Amino acid sequence: MPALHVLTLLFVGGFYGVFLGLQGAPSLDAHLTNLAGAFEIPPQDFRSGLELLAKSSPSGPMVVHTLAIVAHLEILLWLAIGGAAFPAILFPSLRPGVYLVGGLALTFAAMHHARNMGLLGPVPWHAASSDFNMVLLIADSVAALMCFASLLTLPSAKLKAA
Repeated sequence: MPALHVLTLLFVGGFYGVFLGLQGAPSLDAHLTNLAGAFEIPPQDFRSGLELLAKSSPSGPMVVHTLAIVAHLEILLWLAIGGAAFPAILFPSLRPGVYLVGGLALTFAAMHHARNMGLLGPVPWHAASSDFNMVLLIADSVAALMCFASLLTLPSAKLKAA
């Protein structure tokens, strides 16, 4: 099973740490541009919409600030989860924590996308319809299953179960 373990770490580290995390973490503008592109909104339209929202009411600037902070924190959390996977390739003692935290985070992310698509009840009022939700649902689900399979096949898990 070591191949599954390393493949899981490479996938989590590569997709979530490098592809998602490093693209958006350097600047909030980069992340918001990626976010707009994921939902097929031209970045300039997205930015104009945020500027219009900021001017629409006295609380508009705080709403935009809150959205920006949450979006940036999300990408930093993916960077942290993905970034933790690479050292675990060299230091196997880190793997149980990476697999557990990664598996839980990815399960919750997959559930979030499923909910936004109406697969777990009514579609929330704020959900945006996008094919990208399905891509993320599949990627998050596969990565979560890989994390839990890796966690359950660690040599220490077999010894404690016996």
